[in-house]
Amino acid sequence: MIYDDALQNSNRIIDVGIITIVPSEVEALFGAFSITREKYEPAGSPLQYWRTSYQSSSSGRPLSVVVCILGGEAGNIEAAIATTQFLQDWYPRLMCLVGIAAGIKNKIKIGDVVMPNKVHDRSIKVYKNGNFAVRGRTYSRNDTIDRMLKVSPLSHKEFLTTLLQTSKEDIRRAKVVAKSKRLIPTGFDTKPHVMDGSIASDNVLIRDSAYFQSILSATDEKCRGAEMEAAGFVLACQKEKFDFPWVIFRGIADFGDSSKDDAFQLLAAKSACAALRIFIQLSLSIDALPPNPRAILASTTLDASLIGELRNAFAGRRWKEVCRIGAAISRTLWLSGHITLRYEIGSMVESSAAYVNNISLRARTLIDDLGWTAIKLEKKELGWKHIQDGIRLGTECGDHYVEAKGYRHLASLSRQSGDYNSAATYLAKAKETATVITDSEERIEIKSSLQVSEAKLHIARGDYSEAIPLLTSAKDAFHRSGDIEREVKVYGQLAYCQEKLGDILAAEQLYLGGRELARDSGRYDEFVNSTRNLLDMLIKEKPDQRIKLIQEVYDFAMSRGLWDEARKWQNEFNLFHMSNKSNKETTI
Repeated sequence: MIYDDALQNSNRIIDVGIITIVPSEVEALFGAFSITREKYEPAGSPLQYWRTSYQSSSSGRPLSVVVCILGGEAGNIEAAIATTQFLQDWYPRLMCLVGIAAGIKNKIKIGDVVMPNKVHDRSIKVYKNGNFAVRGRTYSRNDTIDRMLKVSPLSHKEFLTTLLQTSKEDIRRAKVVAKSKRLIPTGFDTKPHVMDGSIASDNVLIRDSAYFQSILSATDEKCRGAEMEAAGFVLACQKEKFDFPWVIFRGIADFGDSSKDDAFQLLAAKSACAALRIFIQLSLSIDALPPNPRAILASTTLDASLIGELRNAFAGRRWKEVCRIGAAISRTLWLSGHITLRYEIGSMVESSAAYVNNISLRARTLIDDLGWTAIKLEKKELGWKHIQDGIRLGTECGDHYVEAKGYRHLASLSRQSGDYNSAATYLAKAKETATVITDSEERIEIKSSLQVSEAKLHIARGDYSEAIPLLTSAKDAFHRSGDIEREVKVYGQLAYCQEKLGDILAAEQLYLGGRELARDSGRYDEFVNSTRNLLDMLIKEKPDQRIKLIQEVYDFAMSRGLWDEARKWQNEFNLFHMSNKSNKETTI
């Protein structure tokens, strides 16, 4: 759908993109920005991403940040490919490269960070008279970034405070090693600094500090060191737009000689990440940078502009317009998986509804767009509060549908936490409230949904026979009303009950039926749930059938462009190994 594509493009518009390379850099970056490795961002791309938000006082708002790990071998070609792919998948205003580098003695110390305003590209060479000669190019940083740093230079005090919060032990270990290698005081300091200057970039892993002699004669006096990715990173940024804003932070891990030590690598990586964090927090004015060209293009489509129009209406205090647009797109945002965006827009709708005294809309927004969405965002206490506020307003304005729905949500939360008595109490309140709903369609919908909720409570208590008639009635009602989104979920619950009661054949048919309905309606999540349940139930003596089910999930994910899901499924089940093994067994 054009609308869904437009929303996906809108969701790609971010403030800051960050690329990093080696394991020590990844560990440091995830720690600096409190990123959980397991919670990566599905982006329909061969690369893996992690999305987070970080408060920037200099920008006056939280900034949306996406992190990418290059993985594999380091190098300018790899960095250029990864950066190009990143700029295809996301639309940032600023790109950042963070990691470690080799430093030049007497120009910088181990643990210090260089934030170069120039990158000397030494990766292009000419072979002449039996030797390779460097044909160098120099890339300069965006003028706007330079002006920001003149107005708000990185504070050494803030940098050191941030670094010491996570790296006291790393500094202590590095000091011991530095002392043994006689690097103190000229090559190591327990109070690292962030330094400006330039950096050289080449496809060379430096094992001899003599390499730097040629750099110093060919670059500038403020060249601090060398690494292997910056030139490819900057070139990819400039191919996107000539003056595309970029920043680089390189922690010095060695001098390209025998003083190399793993104890220095982690400290250098943490120093670079601390400097990046302070830059974003205190120096970066993100709105002073021009919008990403692709972001401008994405926001010009008619449907994507609904999001922009809503934000503009909110900024312009056109409250009724915010309510109208927000109410229209809420369910689409939910079904398309734009959970964070739904919560953001729900906040604006609820505030706008308060200004125009639309109590019913406030109640509905608090219960669904804010309450249940907050639950899905793993903010349970906040979600619970939103739902309770929504019930209170629903009662106040006589919107019994909203009131019943709120009680149903509270019943679900209580059941999930193991408080079955409270769940039953909330369900009883929901059923009592549903009897006075005047709109027939709303009454039928909430009645069927409450049957599912009641059945889930029976299942939690082990009363599977009691759950089956409730689920069957709800499934039939959803089917009659054409509500496939809710119908497909009931199949799995019914199958689970039959499986627990020992009717494996009936359970298998229900899982397969739900699976087909999920595929027809494009519900990958329900397709996966049904498949997992089938795999758990099928005996190991049916390898061909198991492989077929697994392969179908992989194919479904690939056909929908769900690269991350396909890769996860393939790795979990060692798909290609299983397939090859099955083929060999068949041949034999």
